[in-house]
Amino acid sequence: MTVASPIKDDSGNVVGFIGVASDITNLVNAENESVVLKRQLEKQNDTLRNFAYTVGHNLNTHKRSINFIYDMLKSSEIAIQAHEYFALFDKAVKSLNKTVDDLNELVKSQTLNVDLEHTKIDLLKK
Repeated sequence: MTVASPIKDDSGNVVGFIGVASDITNLVNAENESVVLKRQLEKQNDTLRNFAYTVGHNLNTHKRSINFIYDMLKSSEIAIQAHEYFALFDKAVKSLNKTVDDLNELVKSQTLNVDLEHTKIDLLKK
């Protein structure tokens, strides 16, 4: 970066220039790297968001299937014969339901559209 100012004589005629030049290569490189890193972070966040959505969707599908089978078995004659196993199955189903519900809440809270805050920093400051 170069800044120059004219030097004038008593009559106001320009007789020369005085200037200062600074090498801002490091600053420009740091700013460019910052932009690249921001894009990479946004891409990784999008990938993670998509993964969490897919996992949540798949778990919900299995959760509904297990709950349906569980309800059907509970109301059948098998339930009477296998009562002790249903206590374990019931605990597992409730645990799965809670895990999926918690994951869904986490995904909802993390996928809100949040604008990144831009903050100017002095990259040359030591």
